[in-house]
Amino acid sequence: LYAGEDVGIPYFDLEVARLRFFGGTTNHWAGWCRPLEPQDFEARDWVPHSGWPIPYADYASYLGRAAERCQLKSYDFDFYKWLAGTGAKLDREAFAPLLPAFVPSLFWMSPPTRFGQEYRGALDRAANVKVLLNANVTAIDAVAAPGTVDSLAVASLDGKHFTVKPKVVVLAAGGIENARLLLASRGRFKDGLGNQNGLVGRYFADHIELTSGYILASAKRPAIFNLLNRYHASLTNNVSLDSTWEMQRENKILNMDFTLSRVASEAQTSDGFGALRRIGRAVSLGKWPKNFFSDVGTALGDIDKIISYGLSKIGKGDPDLFVMYNRCEVAPNPESSVSLGNAVDRLGMPQVKLNWQLTELDYRSIRTTQVVLAQILGQAGLGKVKIELAPVFEHWPDVLQGGYHHLGTTRMAADAKQGVVDTNCRVFGLENLYVAGSSVFPTTGRANPTFSILALALRLSDHLKRAWG
Repeated sequence: LYAGEDVGIPYFDLEVARLRFFGGTTNHWAGWCRPLEPQDFEARDWVPHSGWPIPYADYASYLGRAAERCQLKSYDFDFYKWLAGTGAKLDREAFAPLLPAFVPSLFWMSPPTRFGQEYRGALDRAANVKVLLNANVTAIDAVAAPGTVDSLAVASLDGKHFTVKPKVVVLAAGGIENARLLLASRGRFKDGLGNQNGLVGRYFADHIELTSGYILASAKRPAIFNLLNRYHASLTNNVSLDSTWEMQRENKILNMDFTLSRVASEAQTSDGFGALRRIGRAVSLGKWPKNFFSDVGTALGDIDKIISYGLSKIGKGDPDLFVMYNRCEVAPNPESSVSLGNAVDRLGMPQVKLNWQLTELDYRSIRTTQVVLAQILGQAGLGKVKIELAPVFEHWPDVLQGGYHHLGTTRMAADAKQGVVDTNCRVFGLENLYVAGSSVFPTTGRANPTFSILALALRLSDHLKRAWG
C-alpha cells in the first residue's frame, strides 16, 4: 500500500522508507531529538518561500511536553551545560577558534520511544478513544458550502468497506500520505481537497544527508573531533558542529550541521576508495551502480591505497582522520513534489509519484560551509579539510541520500495562495479538516523532525480542544 514511483533524484523505495502499522514509522525511528531554531522561522531574502506564519515562541512553548512524550532525560539543550556535567576535559574555550562561524550543539536521544507500544495501553483504557486497525481511509468527501468534510471512505484488505461520519478530521499519515489522501479525494473537487491553488504535494523536502569531505586533525586539539564522532557519545546524547546564523546570513546559505566518523586510514580519501564507496552504496540500496565500469577502473588505479587501508584495519590505523557526515536544510522548492500516478494499489487508491528535486542553493550551502570550516581549521592549526564537492555545481554525488524525513507537502501559511493549511493546521477552505505532521513545515531547518512533529501535534491538540470541545 505504500509503494510508489520515483521520478526525481533517486530516493529510497517508498515501502521501505515508511512503516504501515500501529505506531507508524516511529517503529524504526532512531531517536534523534533537537528543536528547530529561531532563525528557521525567519523569512530570509536569499531563501525563496522561507518563513513560518507563527512565531518561534509559540512553537517552543510545547517543547517541554514533547520531551516528556519522547522520554528524554532532559529538556535542556544547552551544550556547554551538558559538557560540564560529563567531566570532559573540554570547556567553552576549546571551541573559541571556531567562532563566530560554528558552534557545537546537542542532540538528546530518545530510548527511542516506540509510540505504538508505549502509549497503546492509554488508548485502550481511554473511554473516549476507539482505535480501528487495518482500516484504511481511501477518500475524504466534503461539501462545498460551507466547506466541511462530510464523510470518510474506509476499506480493509479483506474486502470490508464502511463510512465514517466525522465531527472533525485530522490527517496524520506522514508527509507523503497526507498529500496523497488530499489529492485522491476528488469526489466533489476535481483537483482534490485543499488544492484550489495547486499547492497540495508541492514543496516536498527531505534533509540532505551526505558523506563527503575529510578532516585530518592536527595533534593540537584532536579531542574536539573525538567529541563530534557520530556515535562517540553515550546512548543519551550526540553532538554536532553547526553553522551559525551569522555565518549563514553573511554567505547567503542554508542551515547545516555535521558530525564525524573516525576512519582507519588516509587511504580512504583516495579516488579509488571513493569509487568503491559509490559502488557499495548503490548495492546496499539494491540498485545497479552508476558508472560501474568507470568506478571499477578508478578503484583498480588506487589498488595500492585500498590494500593499505585493508592492512590498517588489521593494525591501529590513523586515529586523526575523520570523514564528514553533512546534514543540510534544503530550500523550499515547488518543483519538488508528490503527485498521483496512474497505477492503483489493492484498495483502488492511486499510487504516488515522488519527484524529489534539489536546488543550486542546497549544493552551494554545503560546499561553502566546508570551505569556511577549512579556512578556520587551517588558520587555527586544528587540521586540514579535503573538500570533495566541485566548486561549481555539476551533479550530485552518488552518495547523496535523504534522511527519511518527508516534509512540506501541505505547508503552513498565512493565506491559501502560499500554502495548504493555516496557522492552526486547518486546511484552507474546510472548516473541520486538519493536518498533523512534518508535511505542514514551511521550511525544514536542519534538525531531525520527529521532536518538532510532536510539539506541533500537541499544539494542534490544544487548538482542537478549544475549537471543538
